This record gives sequence, structure tokens and C-alpha cells, in this order.
Amino acid sequence: MIDNEEEKNANGGQLPNNADIFVQESGHTKEKRRKNINEGLGEIGRRKRLDNLYIAFAVVTMILIIACIIFATNFKISNIVGDSMMPTLNDGDSALICRFVGKIERGDIVTFIREDTDGRIKNIIKRVVGLPGDRVQILPNGEVMINGEMLEEDYLEFPVINDANSWDIVLKSSEYFVLGDNRDISYDSEDYGPIHRAQIKGIFVRVL
Repeated sequence: MIDNEEEKNANGGQLPNNADIFVQESGHTKEKRRKNINEGLGEIGRRKRLDNLYIAFAVVTMILIIACIIFATNFKISNIVGDSMMPTLNDGDSALICRFVGKIERGDIVTFIREDTDGRIKNIIKRVVGLPGDRVQILPNGEVMINGEMLEEDYLEFPVINDANSWDIVLKSSEYFVLGDNRDISYDSEDYGPIHRAQIKGIFVRVL
């Protein structure tokens, strides 16, 4: 064991080069160092929270972008012009249309393209009442029969017209018979016959 005081006296008041120097750390110094450590840890914690926020923001932004792309690819919003689909669709309504056309069911409301008498291509929206292979009959009073049975049409609000164009047709494999819900004014398959699958461009989803 080395006595620092004796070594100092023996060397003219100077400690030898190999003497151990012990510094007693005060309470103030400990507290300051502890404070610095805590501040450092706090800064690290804040940076991690900011990093997490940036990551979360980036993920949410990416999800929104993907959702917008999916929506734009598969859906569109169309404005309804005219009253031929009342009361289901009214003039001025905004309708959500699905561009993806899968299996078409009876009662579906579809959009399709059709060349007008003046050669212009028009976008039309009507309800499907006849499917490929169906026998469709339109009676003089406007009632619809499918494969020999009266078609139940709860969606109709207005009385069936009495001067309907009579039809008795068996639809081909790619043909659909479409009618407007407002039969008294609708210009549809009753007037120009069935439409083809290739003409159908969308299926009505809902009114916005």
C-alpha cells in the first residue's frame, strides 16, 4: 500500500510518476452526469418517436395512393341524366359504377354503350330483365314474362303502360334484355331490342 503523503515528502513535494491519483467524485458531478445521460436517452426516445411517426405517415400515404389507384381503375362516378330509371335513379343523381363486369344477374342495373340514330355513341343505364337463353315476352299492357312466368318487379313505382311494344324473343348466348324502371318514358330494349354483352361497360353500385 502506498502512502501518497510520505512519497511526496521524500521527493521534494512531488509525487512520483507511477503514483496512483484518486479523485473523489462529488455528489454534484454525479448528478450532472446522470442528468446528461437522461437527456441523451430522452433525445434518443424523441428521435425514435419521430421516426415511428414518419414511418406511419409513409405507410398511410402509400395505402391511400394504392386505394386511389384501385378506385380509379375499378370504379367511376357518373351523373344521371333523365328520368327513365325513376324512382331508383333520379335526374341529377351521382351514381357509383363498377367498371369490372363479372357475372350479370337479373335485376342488375348496368351501363352500356349504344350508337344513337345520329351516329353518336351514348352511355345508357338500364335494368337487366332478360338473361342469355331466356324467353322474354312483353305483353300489350307492359307486363314482362320470363320463361313463361310473370316477372315480379317490386322496384316499379309507376303504373305499367298500356301501349307497350309486344315482344316474344329467345335471347342468344350473349344477349340481354334491358328496361327502364319508368316504363312509360324509357327508351330501351322494348324499342331497339336486346343488347350484347360487349356493349356493357359497368354495373351500378349505389347512389352517392
